[in-house]
Amino acid sequence: MILIHACLTIVREFNMFLNKYTSAAKISALCVTTLLGISAPANAVTVNTNFDFLAAQAYAAPGTAMTFDSNGVRVSVTAFTYTNSPFTLSANPIGVIVGNTGANGGLGACTDGDATSCGGEPHLNGSPLHELLKFTFTKVIGGALLDVDLNSVVFGNTNANEEFDLFYGNPLTQWADNQTAIHSGQPVQTPVTTPISNMFGIGIDNGDTSPPNTDQVRILNFNITHECQVNCDNNQNPPPVPLPAGGVLLLTGLAGLGAAARRRKRK
Repeated sequence: MILIHACLTIVREFNMFLNKYTSAAKISALCVTTLLGISAPANAVTVNTNFDFLAAQAYAAPGTAMTFDSNGVRVSVTAFTYTNSPFTLSANPIGVIVGNTGANGGLGACTDGDATSCGGEPHLNGSPLHELLKFTFTKVIGGALLDVDLNSVVFGNTNANEEFDLFYGNPLTQWADNQTAIHSGQPVQTPVTTPISNMFGIGIDNGDTSPPNTDQVRILNFNITHECQVNCDNNQNPPPVPLPAGGVLLLTGLAGLGAAARRRKRK
């Protein structure tokens, strides 16, 4: 509003010294339209983003998030144990581990408490404790929470009867129990459907087979859909000119034109 007021003040100067030019009303409309154009946000577009969790061996201690960025989105991964019937998430976090080779590729969790021990048991396990990875989505720029639609998950280290639980929301709520992780001898996408949220969880509780199957998986990849306004391609887009800077440039130019017109009038 301050910029628009200043712009209209300059327009009144134009009206005093530039009678032979376009009417003040037209200049006012042009000025306001330009300012609105500077301040208007870009239209949101729907973006499909993959997160790949094949990375050099790394470990995040309990309570420390492991983060990954893609297409202007950051996912922070933490790990917990939980119980079912009813679902209860432990208040004590456990470790997160990631790797890029063989059975150790992808994300897993660890209750052993240190990087060395965790490397020997790097999976998301259902026994002896049920383990869960929690994914929180934010914008890379600004850090605001971002609602996303989880479309699919790629599991590694699977056999023909691996099952997983699915959670969403803040706090997490169980959405699906004992879903089958698709297995075809190699990693493939398992489609999932959940409500849109900025937080999801994937857990293993040994399934509903009798006797219980010892489920253990790694998470290699998942695909999400989300809305994006700027910096939607791995942050390579240049940021837009901020409103204050754009407004100052506009007003400086208009003031210069006004000064030139006054000099011509004196002559």
